[in-house]
Amino acid sequence: MLKFAVFRSPGVNEEESKWLYELGRHLELLPGLKMPGRDWYECSEFPFVKQLEEAYPIILEEFKKLEAEHLVAWPEKYLCKKGWDVFPFFAFKNKMEKNCSMCPKTAALIESIPGMATAMFSCLQPRTHIKPHIGYQQYSERILRCHLGIVVPKGCFLKVNWEDRTWEEGKCLVFDDTFRHEAWNSDPDQVRIVLMVDFFYGGKSAADGRNPDFVRQMEVEGTGQSDDAIISGDLLAAIQAFGAAQNITKGQDERFS
Repeated sequence: MLKFAVFRSPGVNEEESKWLYELGRHLELLPGLKMPGRDWYECSEFPFVKQLEEAYPIILEEFKKLEAEHLVAWPEKYLCKKGWDVFPFFAFKNKMEKNCSMCPKTAALIESIPGMATAMFSCLQPRTHIKPHIGYQQYSERILRCHLGIVVPKGCFLKVNWEDRTWEEGKCLVFDDTFRHEAWNSDPDQVRIVLMVDFFYGGKSAADGRNPDFVRQMEVEGTGQSDDAIISGDLLAAIQAFGAAQNITKGQDERFS
């Protein structure tokens, strides 16, 4: 893909590539320019999506039992100063035991998803905007992202690669977060809630910016070492602090600790 070709072009060493990629995450690059490649995916391509949608009433019921204090603010404040809160189940294959016990049916369903890497409830307060950004290098190159609409008031939009779509309650959207994306909740009163699930996917060719062999290796070995994946230091520190308080169970991959 063009965007990855920029970061991996001849003459750009590994450290410079990482720096350019991270710079791209923090800036609203190339406004209005639609990048080539596959940004949105059909939900019918992924059997687990139907299971999520059918379980929507159960997931909604468990979410409603949560208290506000169970949510944590997303730590990357450059994307959203306030109003974006999450309830994580899994973070880079690390299981949040306490949270999963609070929503056991939802957690069991999430854990059954093939290649699941990260999952959380994502809550966007009224009149809140998540600024444009792209996913983490090496991690996002190997996953796709699924959103299940849980509570969706009017005026909520997800823009991926300059195409707007909106969530529907009980329905999923699947997209590639290596593309520039942002989200809004323009409703003055209601919170927008989605269940977000990242899952490893090897269906894209190397020409599309994703190496299938590398993805399969990722599925076996985990999500990559912290020194070879661009993960925000603030986010990683927040995950570690949250885990210390929540009794995280590490998956096979312990390299994000």
